[in-house]
Amino acid sequence: SPYLLGKKAVAVSLSDIAAMCGIPKYLLTSIAMPKDTLTEFVDMFYRGVRERIEEFDVALIGGNTSSSPDRVVIESFVIGEALVEEVVYRKGAAAGDIIYTTGFLGDSALGLKIWKTKGEEPVTDPFMRDAMLKHIDPLPRVKEGRLLAKKGLASAMIDISDGLIQDLRHIAEESGVGAMVGLSKLPLSTAMKRHLFNKPDDITFALSGGEDYELLFTARPERKEEIDELSKEINLPITAIGEIVPKEDGIKVIG
Repeated sequence: SPYLLGKKAVAVSLSDIAAMCGIPKYLLTSIAMPKDTLTEFVDMFYRGVRERIEEFDVALIGGNTSSSPDRVVIESFVIGEALVEEVVYRKGAAAGDIIYTTGFLGDSALGLKIWKTKGEEPVTDPFMRDAMLKHIDPLPRVKEGRLLAKKGLASAMIDISDGLIQDLRHIAEESGVGAMVGLSKLPLSTAMKRHLFNKPDDITFALSGGEDYELLFTARPERKEEIDELSKEINLPITAIGEIVPKEDGIKVIG
């Protein structure tokens, strides 16, 4: 719906700020539409935008409205800030660091598959509905990123938008290291586990599906207990999925 489209358009940009432990402050959003676009579409779209920015105390400060010949085109641009000593970059990971991810992986890709398969059919399974919502209404991990920053826990970080392996490759390349991930260690939701029971090859959703908008970060081994405590404190899984290794070992998925 245009309402959820508005929420997601903002969420994906908020996630980029979260990935650097920043505080989102301002939003600019632009929309180009065919001339026959209904006013109700625009109203609902900006209702979604407004609800998401209010949730994260972000101000809409401008943007642009234009025409498009045949489709709706949306841009969102978020400006944020952070203390210099709290910013976390893609570089900074070192051999021996543990690789972590927040939440569950692959639900967005699974949700998209359900949308494409079911179309307009109602989906009553609550776990599958959750996966569908993960795709169309992702929650950026801004608060979680801020907590990691304040506690100084992450040595390198990125959000999972392109897929776990691709985004891990970004960290590895920027940090000049390799990485080893255990397939059996990936955090999977109930929906994903049930789906994989019949279609095990779809584990690729968790590895390369993309658009999970979870935080993927590395941390020194001695910070493990603090990270486990943080996970309990915020009631969100923060799972150790592998280890940073020397660059010559490359990037590998074990299992």
